[in-house]
Amino acid sequence: MKNDIYFAKGQIPDGYFGDWVTVEFRYNPSNKKTLVYYNGCYFTYSTPLADSIQEAAWLVQNHPSSNARFITE
Repeated sequence: MKNDIYFAKGQIPDGYFGDWVTVEFRYNPSNKKTLVYYNGCYFTYSTPLADSIQEAAWLVQNHPSSNARFITE
C-alpha cells in the first residue's frame, strides 16, 4: 500500500489452537482503515474506521472487535 503508515507491532490470534502471529499495524489516512501487514500481505483489521493513527491504535487496544495485543521491540 502506498499511503499506509506503520504505527505498531503486535500480535493477533492465528488459527484455532491458541497460537499468535506477530504483525505490523498500519493506518491508511486516505480510506481511514487500520491495516495488518503479515508475511508480505495486507488485510483490513476488524476495527471501525479511524480519523487518526492515535485513534486507530486506541481501537486496536480497546475496541470489542479487536483481540490484538501490542508488543515492544
